[in-house]
Amino acid sequence: MGAEKSLYIIAGLLLILCSSTFIQHQPGDTIVGTWISQPKENSKWVFSDSTAKIYYQDKLDGSYIYTISRTLDHCGYDVSDRLQKYPDESILTLTNAQTSEKECYYVYSISIDHLSLSPFGSSTFLFFAKQQ
Repeated sequence: MGAEKSLYIIAGLLLILCSSTFIQHQPGDTIVGTWISQPKENSKWVFSDSTAKIYYQDKLDGSYIYTISRTLDHCGYDVSDRLQKYPDESILTLTNAQTSEKECYYVYSISIDHLSLSPFGSSTFLFFAKQQ
């Protein structure tokens, strides 16, 4: 019984450590910068503190206010089941600065140099490399 109790304590400590690491490294902290679409480099997404500008073939395609979160309702979709199934996933919401229309994306991965997204209601993926 002593070894089993020790395993529970170790598992609990690991869970706490992993949770605090996730909280310290939120995706919003690393999305700021310029992202170039891959493999075709015809789209550029530029994120600042709270705004995003999307360029297509070097022409401004739209200006947005963005948020990254794990809340349950985005763009009219209830994503609670998905967020339970994929606990590391976040949602990127782009709100058009002129029309207030929203576009939502699943953030599959984000790192110091790569970003992968999938638009809600689509099975496609968008891949980006961070411009240095």
